[in-house]
Amino acid sequence: MIIIYNCKESSKMKKGFTLIEIAIVLVIIGIITGAVLKGQALIDNAKAKRFQSDVRGYEALGWTYYDRKANFPGDCNKDGVIDYVLATTKGTFLDEATVANDCETLNETTPTAGGVDTFFSDLRKTQIVSPSQTNVSLATHQYSDTLNFGHVTIGASPVKYNAVIAYGVPAWVAKMKDTSIDGSEVSNEGRVRRVATITDGVVTFETDWVKSGETDNTNINVIYFFDKQP
Repeated sequence: MIIIYNCKESSKMKKGFTLIEIAIVLVIIGIITGAVLKGQALIDNAKAKRFQSDVRGYEALGWTYYDRKANFPGDCNKDGVIDYVLATTKGTFLDEATVANDCETLNETTPTAGGVDTFFSDLRKTQIVSPSQTNVSLATHQYSDTLNFGHVTIGASPVKYNAVIAYGVPAWVAKMKDTSIDGSEVSNEGRVRRVATITDGVVTFETDWVKSGETDNTNINVIYFFDKQP
């Protein structure tokens, strides 16, 4: 049998996409890419808002404890200062279900023995938060690092300031928090500041939220003075 091919039809099949078809595909790709980027932006913004809400939430819980006990959680000797001395490096939390290192258990004459745990242990002991949660789970924020409550001093002044440090937070999130609390983006003034170093409890601050060589996504340590403002 002799088979005769339709050369005209074969020629049509070999043709590539037209410019209009390519343009349509590019438009569709652009729409999909835009939707993905917008979706990611919404997720990032939601995480940032949740982070701010968590920090303010613990601040509120601290004041709730204060209303009941006349001192902040973690202030075992009741001198108005949370005993734990904040540091450049985050503290190591207990990861256990039982409450330990709370002020009631600790000897009040050696309040720092409980370390970074005491703030959260006191909240659990009084059932302001669930006692079944571990301190490390309570302290872990949206960016998989931790919140440490304690105190610092500034310069040569002996005045101790209660504060919370959020370790490992993207710079853009820290700036957002600064704007929401202080109404501006100044990294070394106000209640919200960027930590440079803390040596023996004495804190210094960075002059920029984003330093040379960094980006808005660089993780930094941010301190929030929720009690007295320096």
